[in-house]
Amino acid sequence: MIHDNAAYGLQVYNGYTGERANSNIVRGNRVYNNSRMGLGCGVNVSAGTGNLVYNNIIWGHAGYGIEVAWRSPSNTMVYNNTIYKNAGGIHIGDDSTGAIVKNNISYQNPSTVTNTGIGSVIANNSGADPKFVDPTANNFRLQLGSPAIDAGVALAEVGVDIEGQPRPQGIAVDLGAHEYQSQQALPVAPSNLVLVAP
Repeated sequence: MIHDNAAYGLQVYNGYTGERANSNIVRGNRVYNNSRMGLGCGVNVSAGTGNLVYNNIIWGHAGYGIEVAWRSPSNTMVYNNTIYKNAGGIHIGDDSTGAIVKNNISYQNPSTVTNTGIGSVIANNSGADPKFVDPTANNFRLQLGSPAIDAGVALAEVGVDIEGQPRPQGIAVDLGAHEYQSQQALPVAPSNLVLVAP
C-alpha cells in the first residue's frame, strides 16, 4: 500500500540528463490518498521506455489516477487497473509516444482516458459503473452483472489479477484489477459423509 504522501504516490522517473528509467513494472499496489499537499497523481510514468503498469487500485488523488507524461516516455503499457475518485482517470501526455492503454476501469473520475500522445492505442477501457462490491469500504471487487466482466482482451503480460487469481487466456477477461469470482466457483464443503471402518 502506498498512501498519504505529500505529492505523487509512485513515480517512475530519472532526473539525470540522458538517462532513462526503462522496463520497470508497477503491479499489485493499492495507491490512495496521496497528494496531501494538493499536488500529484497516484502513479506517474515518465522518462523511460517499456514501462508496464497493471493490476493496481488507485483512488483519492488531487491529480490523475495514472499519468504517462514528462521527459518523453515511450511504449508505456497501462493494463487492468482500477481507478476511482481522482481528479482525472488516465492521462497520456503530448510528449508520450506509443502508449498502450487497455482493460482499465476509470470510474467516478471527471475523465476516463485523456490522450494527447503520439501513436497511442486506447481500447477496452470503461468509465461506466462497474458495480463494485463496496467502494466506501475500499472493496473494488466486481459483483455479478458488472459491465466490466468479460469486457477486456487477454494480455500476455497480465496472467493473473491483483490477488493472484488466473485470468483466462485467449478469451475475454474482466476489466480492472480484479477478475470476477463467483461464489459458485468456490470449493463446496462435502456433505452426507459416511465413515467406514477398515
